[in-house]
Amino acid sequence: MRHSLFALLGLMLLPSLNAAPPFCRERYRPGWRSSLWGGPAATTTATPSIYNTSTVEVLIATVTTTTTLADIATPTPTDITTTLSSVPAAAAPASGGATSSGSYTGQATFYSPGLGACGWSSAGSDYIVAVSQLLYDSWFSYDGVNPNDNGICGQRITVSYGSNRVGVTVVDRCEGCAYSDLDFSPSAFLALTAGQTINSGQGLDIGRFSGITWSFA
Repeated sequence: MRHSLFALLGLMLLPSLNAAPPFCRERYRPGWRSSLWGGPAATTTATPSIYNTSTVEVLIATVTTTTTLADIATPTPTDITTTLSSVPAAAAPASGGATSSGSYTGQATFYSPGLGACGWSSAGSDYIVAVSQLLYDSWFSYDGVNPNDNGICGQRITVSYGSNRVGVTVVDRCEGCAYSDLDFSPSAFLALTAGQTINSGQGLDIGRFSGITWSFA
């Protein structure tokens, strides 16, 4: 009897079990109508696509488009390499030392000449001059070995002071002179200062004075 009741109960519940609730079967049967709760029939709608058609087409076009090496412009060697002809040549280094170009301003003194650094003997009556050791030793062609062979020896210099102008020849080296100073023979000094009162004196009494300008002739 007990078994018969269970069997009968099972037959009565079978139709209800076949009608699964919407949350169980709706996923698979969008047109199913709930008979258990008497709800309205679910309308059948097409499953929406998660992709936009135009987007998919663009993506497909992007994926299927292949860039080959032939599509990339290959730079020519002249685009990436600077040829030697386009590089300006480096300027040659200037010769070191003083040259005969330019003008100078300094002080004037005088001395008693004799055998000079250039290897020549001079007298007080000669229009000669000794240049600063700084200029003498830095002359561009001088190798610092034999002072007699210095190219500055024999160079002509034109000196001006006021309205006076004197031409002298380099024969010696002055150790007590600044770079632009000149040390004259007495006769050249007197010619440069002729008619001038300098330092309250005239002639050789003037001694050292400033303001001479000079250049290599």
